[in-house]
Amino acid sequence: MKNLWIMIGLVVIVFAPLFAEESRVLSLNFDNMKLSQLPAIDHDINVLVSKERNRIYFSDEFKVLKSDLATQDLKIFFLNRDLIVDKMSVNGVDYPINLIENLRPEHFNPPLRLQTMVNATQFSNVYSIFVPDNLALPDTVNLKLKYILATDKEFQYSEQEESHIRLRGQNFWYPRNLHKDESVILKVSASSKHKVEIQGVELGYELANFRRISRLSFLDKSNQPADFKLIEE
Repeated sequence: MKNLWIMIGLVVIVFAPLFAEESRVLSLNFDNMKLSQLPAIDHDINVLVSKERNRIYFSDEFKVLKSDLATQDLKIFFLNRDLIVDKMSVNGVDYPINLIENLRPEHFNPPLRLQTMVNATQFSNVYSIFVPDNLALPDTVNLKLKYILATDKEFQYSEQEESHIRLRGQNFWYPRNLHKDESVILKVSASSKHKVEIQGVELGYELANFRRISRLSFLDKSNQPADFKLIEE
């Protein structure tokens, strides 16, 4: 087992650089391991809309039990392919993440139905993070994932109209879990000309420094994940 983790660690070191415009493809021997999603306790998502930079910045902070990280499975998450991964940190320390391809249903733990895997990967990428189980981590581990949507580029896996942008929940606008409902705290900071909808419901807002701040706490259902929609008035 130690030799397996050492081997993975060496692979990760080789592919460690992950920049905002490019990711690496990780090839692994799936005969020796399975992939399982990061089982988040909750998600605290902050969204910053910058019309000047043509960017929407996402930051998702979530907690994971150390015992869930210290398993043999390689930890993975899904994210919409239009979203550019910036970095991930574990308790404030940046860790390498990698793009995984050529997956089959049996690679996952628990195994996925073929149609479930096709639906999940058709519009989203699968990323892995390696956290050695011998680190002196606390019982509850804090992870932060930062990622970006470039609004000046043509979307391929999201909906973009002149007046709005829609990121569908089924296509993973945040790294939700396929198998369980997610507790989400959402904060969106946008210009005074933007409003936000979650699952078709317009959010209220408060004004601060000429920006609209919208907040919502909700339970995201795994069988009907919420869409994120940004509307320009």
